[in-house]
Amino acid sequence: MSWKAWRIVASACVVAVFAAVPVIALANEGSNGGSDQESNGGRAPAELSATDYMRISQLYGLYARDVDPGSPRDASWLFTDDGVFEVHNLPGGGSTVVSGMADLKPFYEEVRARQSGGTRHYNTTYLIVKTPQGARATGYMLTVARQAADQPWQITGSGVYDDTLVRTAQGWKFSKRNFTFDTFVGDPVPFPTAPIG
Repeated sequence: MSWKAWRIVASACVVAVFAAVPVIALANEGSNGGSDQESNGGRAPAELSATDYMRISQLYGLYARDVDPGSPRDASWLFTDDGVFEVHNLPGGGSTVVSGMADLKPFYEEVRARQSGGTRHYNTTYLIVKTPQGARATGYMLTVARQAADQPWQITGSGVYDDTLVRTAQGWKFSKRNFTFDTFVGDPVPFPTAPIG
């Protein structure tokens, strides 16, 4: 077999192994027919399962999609009914707090309505840890926009999410999202300490 053929075979094997990792994780989770706690002698596991990490990461992706143009729904469904969304360091100063589904629903409907085809949000750099209530997570947010056909794409905002998540019958949800806008180099106001290090 030629060297080129060996390289192709080796590459295919590597891809197959990594593609199988999520499937193996899911199979191992379900193999005992019970929860992680049951398989751990009744004690709560020290870490989240592989499935939990994947589903929480999916939650971040769904949120970014559902605040952007093209989504048929708003992002409020990703919160618990008593969920809270806070925004700090707003351009021009100040903060805002939106609490409960009765306020979250119209808030996110308005967010979706004012977006245009030239706007995208990106969530990255997730850190996720288990807590007694569920999970704590953080991630970066970057917004890019193209204001007109003859204008270039520009970064229009960035910041950090600090999230509290709970597992519900409908899957993982945000019980609280705390977003802090980045400001500028040399800002005398200290930026909040990263929630997870």
